[in-house]
Amino acid sequence: MTPRSARLAAAVAVLLTVRCSAGPDAGHATKSPEAQRLAGAWTVRLELTRFRFEALGAYTRHREVVGEVVLVANHWLDGGNALAHPTHYGTYDLDFAALGFDPRTRGQLPVATARLSGDDSIEIVFDPENERELVRMHGVMKRDSIVGTWELEPSRAGGDAAGSVIMTKRP
Repeated sequence: MTPRSARLAAAVAVLLTVRCSAGPDAGHATKSPEAQRLAGAWTVRLELTRFRFEALGAYTRHREVVGEVVLVANHWLDGGNALAHPTHYGTYDLDFAALGFDPRTRGQLPVATARLSGDDSIEIVFDPENERELVRMHGVMKRDSIVGTWELEPSRAGGDAAGSVIMTKRP
């Protein structure tokens, strides 16, 4: 097991422990078939299409990042300013620094909150407590994949970033 896999496995174990300790009054939104499909491990592919308020050309060095996100149903989090009433929460391993920014707080577990709206609309916020560099993703779930867009917000003085995202469910 690689160090990266070991860290992700430890984070999943912590999240599953919290999930198992949830009370019997878990919300209906987390019990729907769609919510159950969102829970689990996902491979995430982010493509950068805009950086520092300009479209990217073919000369750009780092245009894509591939990583993982693990989500579990939320039976107790209230959310916050970045994403009120999340239906899922979890952790991720994505190297945003390769794209020129990093929303993670050094030394802290990277946090993701997600909300399922309707049958297929998904919103995920990476490190929702980071007011300086917040990454928000919007997508549509189709079978075992999610396709959408992501953006760095609020825009920084040095520029913003945005692009497309494809997530595929891992077995």
